[in-house]
Amino acid sequence: DMFWIMFVLGVLGCVAVYLFFHTIPKKLPDEHIINRIKYLIKEAKPSLRASLSTTALAILGHSFMILSAYFLSVSIGMETSPWAWLMIMPIIILVTAIPISINGWGVRELAMVYLWGLFNVPESEAFLTSICLGIIIIIASIPGLWFWHAKKPANTAKQEDFLSP
Repeated sequence: DMFWIMFVLGVLGCVAVYLFFHTIPKKLPDEHIINRIKYLIKEAKPSLRASLSTTALAILGHSFMILSAYFLSVSIGMETSPWAWLMIMPIIILVTAIPISINGWGVRELAMVYLWGLFNVPESEAFLTSICLGIIIIIASIPGLWFWHAKKPANTAKQEDFLSP
């Protein structure tokens, strides 16, 4: 079953990242980027409650995005199952997060056309679903502009202060 294969690969990826950061040699120079990242992680002092609530919110947000994409595809006339969307959308979300475009435009369309092509879905339907999803993401993000502009900086420390040697 493809779902379980993807689930196991995700768990293995998380374990690999954990092992990478916990088996780094202790003798790296202080200005090494890995030591800077470890310092920032230690300074954040994540708590179990904060980690669980953040994870729950991320899962909820991605679930709503998957549902939105599925309902968009149904309204367009794509004949796909919700389980197929549950398999494909996490890959599309991950590819969209790669910082090579603005808000994932172009990357999301390419990934969606390619992945749905594996399921014999016409390119035009996959492309239209991706464009509509991108527009919905923009519309849903607009209210956040008010909070972003209204926010006052709480700390005057800059990121460069932590990352400069």
